[in-house]
Amino acid sequence: MRPVELRLAGLHSYRQEEVVDFEALCEQGIFGIFGPTGSGKSSILDAVTLALFGEVKRASRGREGIINQQSEQARVAFTFEVGRGEERCRYRVERVLRKSGDFGAHTRECRLVRIDPDGERVLADGADQVKTEVQRLLGLTADDFTRAVVLPQGRFAEFLALRPADRNQMLERIFELDRFGEQLKKRVSDAGAKVQAGLDRIEAEQKGLGDCSPQALERARQALEKNRAARREAEQNLQAIRRRLEEAREIRQAQEQRVNLRRRLQELQAAETQVRWAEERLERAARAETLRGLLEEYGRLEEDLERRREGLRSLQEELARREEAARVAAEEAARVRQQWDEKGPVLLKQQVWLEQAREQEKELDTWLAQQGREREQLEEWERAAQVLERQQAELSSQLDEGERHLAELYRLREQLQVAPEEAEQARSALDLYRELSRLGQEIKKMEGERDEAGRELAELQHQETELARQVQELEWELKRYEEGLEHLQGNPPVPDGYLEKRAGEIQDLRHRVQALQELAARYNRLQGEHRQAGEQRQSLERQREAWRQKAAILQQALDEAGKALERARRELEEARCRNMAAALARTLEVGRACPVCGSPHHPSPASPAGTELTPYEKAVEAAEEEQARRRDEWQECEKKIVQLETEIAALKLREEQLAGEQEQVGAEGKRLRGELPAEWQGVPVQDLPALLQRAEQAYQEQQRAWRDWQQHLKEALDRKEELRRRLDEQRPALARLQSDRAGLARQIDVLCRHLGEKGAEQQAVGEKLRQLLEVLGLADPDQVPGYWDALREKQQKHRRCQDEIAGLEAELKDLAGRLQQLKDDLRDLVIQKGALKATLAGRAEQIRRLQAELHQLTGGLRVQEALEQVREELSLLQGAVARAEEESQKAAEAFQRVRLELKGEEQTCAALQERLEDLCRRLERSARENHFAGPAEAKDALLDPQEREELTDQVKKHRQEEQVLLKGLQEVEARLKGMRLDEGDWLRLQEELHAAEEALGLAQQQEGAAGVLLQRLMENQQRWAVLEEERRQLARRSGLLRELEGLLRGRALVEFLARRRLENLVALATERLGRLTGYRYALELDGQGGFILRDEGNGGLKRPVSTLSGGETFLVSLALALALSDQIQRRGRAPLEFFFLDEGFGSLDEQCLEAVMDTLERLPLERVAIGLISHLPQLKSRLPRRLVVEPARPGGPGSRVRLELG
Repeated sequence: MRPVELRLAGLHSYRQEEVVDFEALCEQGIFGIFGPTGSGKSSILDAVTLALFGEVKRASRGREGIINQQSEQARVAFTFEVGRGEERCRYRVERVLRKSGDFGAHTRECRLVRIDPDGERVLADGADQVKTEVQRLLGLTADDFTRAVVLPQGRFAEFLALRPADRNQMLERIFELDRFGEQLKKRVSDAGAKVQAGLDRIEAEQKGLGDCSPQALERARQALEKNRAARREAEQNLQAIRRRLEEAREIRQAQEQRVNLRRRLQELQAAETQVRWAEERLERAARAETLRGLLEEYGRLEEDLERRREGLRSLQEELARREEAARVAAEEAARVRQQWDEKGPVLLKQQVWLEQAREQEKELDTWLAQQGREREQLEEWERAAQVLERQQAELSSQLDEGERHLAELYRLREQLQVAPEEAEQARSALDLYRELSRLGQEIKKMEGERDEAGRELAELQHQETELARQVQELEWELKRYEEGLEHLQGNPPVPDGYLEKRAGEIQDLRHRVQALQELAARYNRLQGEHRQAGEQRQSLERQREAWRQKAAILQQALDEAGKALERARRELEEARCRNMAAALARTLEVGRACPVCGSPHHPSPASPAGTELTPYEKAVEAAEEEQARRRDEWQECEKKIVQLETEIAALKLREEQLAGEQEQVGAEGKRLRGELPAEWQGVPVQDLPALLQRAEQAYQEQQRAWRDWQQHLKEALDRKEELRRRLDEQRPALARLQSDRAGLARQIDVLCRHLGEKGAEQQAVGEKLRQLLEVLGLADPDQVPGYWDALREKQQKHRRCQDEIAGLEAELKDLAGRLQQLKDDLRDLVIQKGALKATLAGRAEQIRRLQAELHQLTGGLRVQEALEQVREELSLLQGAVARAEEESQKAAEAFQRVRLELKGEEQTCAALQERLEDLCRRLERSARENHFAGPAEAKDALLDPQEREELTDQVKKHRQEEQVLLKGLQEVEARLKGMRLDEGDWLRLQEELHAAEEALGLAQQQEGAAGVLLQRLMENQQRWAVLEEERRQLARRSGLLRELEGLLRGRALVEFLARRRLENLVALATERLGRLTGYRYALELDGQGGFILRDEGNGGLKRPVSTLSGGETFLVSLALALALSDQIQRRGRAPLEFFFLDEGFGSLDEQCLEAVMDTLERLPLERVAIGLISHLPQLKSRLPRRLVVEPARPGGPGSRVRLELG
């Protein structure tokens, strides 16, 4: 650790902040801090310890009286570096303390910051966290720091005078020797427990490995070869069965394919009637397609004509509405023009008058605003005058009262005056009283600790006895469990491997029973299906006969309808011939040749009257419709007959298949029943599950017995491990209890010695306090705090009285000046009020006159509001006139536009009607030419492209599928070549395959189990060898740990190491002391670890350190401090690179002082910075770096520091 910078303020005599730059001071390795006595040199060391550890060693209770009397708080900030090389870091610790009571102080803020190149990071926040982190960084407590690093006044020789036990404890903390005490014992104990646990684990694991001898290994190899040969044989058998099954599967698939093809052909034959109807429908659609253009055009014209007629009616209605709207708009325009002529001129004149009156209104508003402001000003001045008068009276009263109070304070100040000698004596008495109280509390605390330690010692003795008894009981219980475990392992409920074999047998029985149940259910189902199929076939045959009879009747009706159609057509043709003859007869003239026979004579012409054709045409249409209806009924009947025949054939085929399946199922059931145990073969199928259930229950009972045996075995093993673990835990605990009991007994002895020392110190402090009480005139020490509080209260009252006098004098002076100022302000305010009242009276008359003129013109409204009303009324009238004229014009234009549109639409409708009549005649003629009764029949025969395509695809697909099925049936028959496979053969092949697969699986399992057993035996053999080697090593280590545990009992090792550290420290200190004294003195250790000084200049005479003079004590303590600092420096974790000396130079003669300075000046070569605090001039002239402390002056900023170089 090396200091960098110190900032302090409000501490002791330092009132304002001062900065100590240690980097500059330590550049030459050694520096001094100089100043008069009481200037604040030692306060710099106090600031360092306060910043790091939060306490000042030379202050009462570590903090009392450390804050400057003229400050409310103290601030310290100490920056330092720790570490070496790249691990070196810079830290800053900050503390802020506030006053608590008269002299106390409490921490307000505290934090530790690490200063990195990229910024600062807070490591700890809060007094406790900061103290813990600082101790971790430095490896020193506050006491260690002030004994070995910062040596303040009064504590320089403390390390020299420490009792050996306290000195050993300090060395243990500094050099971390405690890790060789309880920590090392615990580590050894834990290691021993782990080693013993490892030995127990290895022993248990070796027992668990079982028999892994070479003979067992050879038996496992032979079993593996036997199982491997059985597995190869099972594989060959399975391959042969699979080849047979594949051939049978191909035959089975071909048979199923043949059945499917035949069923599909029957379905196609049932759809033949529908396909023929589709072909006829396509032929009629082809004939009607020649009329599609005329039909579509006729439909479009008809729709267009109807749409235009509807539009014509709408236009007629619209024309009537437009005519009425034009009339109403003309009347409204005339009414609005008349209203404008009546009101317009009057409103225009009123608008001109109001625009002229706006200027008058603006003038009136200005006068009114000015009048309001003047009235408000007058009211404000009147209120201000009243306030000034009240303030004048109050200030006069306050001035009189203050003068009376000041006289009373003068008298009280004289009464509260306290002499400085009395205050100093009371302060000394209070310090002694507090010290006496502290010693009493410490003695009481130490007595409590002694009593508590005694009780704890008794408790430890009781725990030791109880724990020893528990260890003995655990050892006995462990032995009992080991014997029971051995008996349990030798008596399993069933032989090894029996459960696996029995599980396979139960599984085979379950499969066979399940297969028999399924076959029985299947046989019953097939029997029911066969009976149901026969009943369905008979029902369908009866329906087929009924439909055949109906078809004969319909065929007869169809023939009669055909004959009636032929008769109607002949009669229609005869009527047409008669009409043609009549038409020819009307064209014959005498002398002209006949168009038929060519004769110019016409003796008996046909009657010129024609015959009406309509009845004949209707008779032909009725006959055609009747024939078509009869034909549809006959075709539907034929279709139903074909469908019934197809279903009857399918049912016959189904009956044959079901009969064959029944025969196969019966044969398979006989075969499976023969594979059951002999006692089960005569049992009905429905009773087999009960037998299987009883067999499974017996197997489950055996399984439960096996699991219970395994569970008991596991619980016994777990209990054994638990007992071993508890023993491993309690044996080290017993050893620790024995060690703790011995250490506690030593601690009680130390506490008893400390109690005696504290009692003597308490008597000395009590005697000093008694002498001081006689001076103060007090009879009881308990009166001291009350006496001090009364004195402090009197001093505080005196200070408060003095402050109150000064404040009251200034306040009275200020009151007198304020009173005179109030009088002057009141006089000026009265004059201003009179002038303002006169101005207000003249302005009021002008305002009344102007308001009357405006009221007459506007009727009480504002001019702008009246003007806006007039303008709005004018705008409304003008807008109404414009809108009415515009609406009238628009209505007239709309009426003319609709009238012209109506005329054009009427002409278009007439033209469309003529085109429609012509097209109708053309359609009638074309329909007859294509053998349709009329356009309606031709239109019904039309098909849209999608429908025509669907029908074409349907016919084409039907014919193609029919060819594909016939061809596929021929190929299947060729592939079968007369071969046949029934269901029984197929089921037997599957059973053979299943049995072969199970046999192979069992062989593979047995081979795998044999291989696993062989591998496990080989691994167990290797593992046993490894465990045996590990057991030998652990047994050797266990012996060494037991021996080491015996050596570590008590604190012998720690005390030995502390003694060696102290011997090294004494040897190094002796070398330092020899260089300081010309090798006259040397240090040694006595048998109890105390220091002895050997005087070489007096014949090697040895003296205890309590007989040393002041100068000798300084030299010896300096040598020890240098040696201890060097030892800490060599530890390396947080090397200390400086220390301070704060006393003792004045006790040295000139020769010793010269030797000390020579030694200290050589120390910087060893990377140690030394700080000396003194007032000797000869030291100041020898040091290259000096920090000069200037003492505080009364009323000044406090102590100041400055750096001197050279």
